[in-house]
Amino acid sequence: MTEPVSRRHEAGYDILRILAYLLVCLQHSMPDNLTQTLGKLPDTYIGFLTEPAVPIFFIISGAFTISGRAHGRAFFSQKFMRIGVPLIIFSLIYMVRGSILYGGFKHTLARVPFVPADGAFWFLYTLLGLYLITPVLSRWVEAASRREMRAYLLLWLLTTLTPYYCHVLQMQDVRQSSIIYYVSGWIGLYVSGYYLRRYRVYASRKAFLTAFVAVGVALLMPWMDRTLGLPYIGIWIHDIGNVLLALGLTVIVLHLAEGHYSSPLLKMLAALTFGGYLIYGLVADELRTYNLTAGFHPIAKMLIDTGFVVLISALLTWAISRIPVLRKTIGM
Repeated sequence: MTEPVSRRHEAGYDILRILAYLLVCLQHSMPDNLTQTLGKLPDTYIGFLTEPAVPIFFIISGAFTISGRAHGRAFFSQKFMRIGVPLIIFSLIYMVRGSILYGGFKHTLARVPFVPADGAFWFLYTLLGLYLITPVLSRWVEAASRREMRAYLLLWLLTTLTPYYCHVLQMQDVRQSSIIYYVSGWIGLYVSGYYLRRYRVYASRKAFLTAFVAVGVALLMPWMDRTLGLPYIGIWIHDIGNVLLALGLTVIVLHLAEGHYSSPLLKMLAALTFGGYLIYGLVADELRTYNLTAGFHPIAKMLIDTGFVVLISALLTWAISRIPVLRKTIGM
């Protein structure tokens, strides 16, 4: 039976969801002794290649969240059930585990509205903040012309050059304290996702070739830092290096998958990624406790640990998804 058009998933976006999840797991499985084993530059590159995970996540979120329907009580209720409820439940799970191991449950509980129960949850707080302004963004993008949106995105890209401005002006790097750098960074990624999907920018050959150039330029940046002494602009999520790499990879994947819809298997795997984000921290902590790959070469250790984290988290998420009363705990 042919699947209804309304239920089809564009294969490119599901591939990107899986890619972003794999990169997150890889990033958090990197052993501490990579630098000593491989040297500073290879270690820098491995870390840099995992950084696009979160930018890709926000690009996808903007592509599917910003729309004319993104307003009113129904929108906020839907997003609260999809993101807020799982975040609260898993925050409690992480806190209970933390209280058993380290104590201080009441103190931690009081901080949940302000501080993530687990460091890996920080992006969900950012996403909830973006949801609060999505109705405003939706009205603007519907009224704005394509030229106006391009102008906005260009201004956003200029803010991603903050480390270079600081370097040229010989001033302290302000990335950790610059509000415009953070706010414009998240919103820019979010709106860029909408722009790419609305105008199907990725479908053109010109965009495809430009994406390869963007990735190539991004890949030069860790080398520029280590050999030329220029600021490494891949450390922060919305520096120009991460942005170019994330946007380039997004356009390349979407271009190659243009016109293809997800198979049932691909759709299922993509649906498991959000639950995987929530669970993988628990799995990774347990693996570190047992340290089954101690003594392995750092690269082998990183890849094996990542494989275990991905597999176990996916299986747990799938098992939870099979229990109707628990599906909402993983955003399904």
